[in-house]
Amino acid sequence: LGQEHNWECGCNDGFYGYLGTESESDILALHWASRVSGILSVLGSLFIFQDFLRGKDKKNLYRQIMFLMSMFDFITAVGWVIGAAPIPTTDMNGYDSNVVGASG
Repeated sequence: LGQEHNWECGCNDGFYGYLGTESESDILALHWASRVSGILSVLGSLFIFQDFLRGKDKKNLYRQIMFLMSMFDFITAVGWVIGAAPIPTTDMNGYDSNVVGASG
C-alpha cells in the first residue's frame, strides 16, 4: 500500500504513475496507444458501415448484428480517441490537474 501512494509523501519525487508506469514517457505511450487504437477502431467501424449500407442483403441477420456491433464500437472508439481532452487543465483552485491530454 505504501508503494502505491509513494507520490503523496514525496518518496517518488512527486511522480504519480498509473497502470504500472514509471516515467512520463510511459504515460505518454499509454495515452497515445489508446488514441491510435481508437482511430483504427473508428476506421474499421466505418468500413463495416459502408459495407452494410452498400450491400444488397440488408435482411441478413448476421449482417444486421455486425452493423449494430460496429455502431456501438464506433461510439466507444470515439470516446477513446477523445480521451481526456474535455478535462480542464486546471482544477477549481487554479492548480495544474496533471491529466495527460487534458485541454478543455
